[in-house]
Amino acid sequence: MKLLSASQWIDALKEKKQLKTDSECAKILKVEKQTISHWRRERFQIGIEDCFTLGKVLEINPLFIITCSKYHSDKTEKQKNWEKLAYMVDIKNTLKEGTEDP
Repeated sequence: MKLLSASQWIDALKEKKQLKTDSECAKILKVEKQTISHWRRERFQIGIEDCFTLGKVLEINPLFIITCSKYHSDKTEKQKNWEKLAYMVDIKNTLKEGTEDP
């Protein structure tokens, strides 16, 4: 499990949707192009509402994206707590995906 940075999430979006530019990502996420630039330069991390939008588009639990964002924004010993939480969210996703609906 890798805790992706905001820039890596944007790259994942580009790959999944076969986008070429950050402007295209901005349109899909309904944010300004400058916002994508701020995320890429780690000036800001992805906000909670934008994590939900990104999760929906990428078909990933937005709680995992939120946890990754918090992990990268917190440069203290609290990072370990975010890493543990990300692991728990990721495990729940794996278990949920592995079960079949009757």
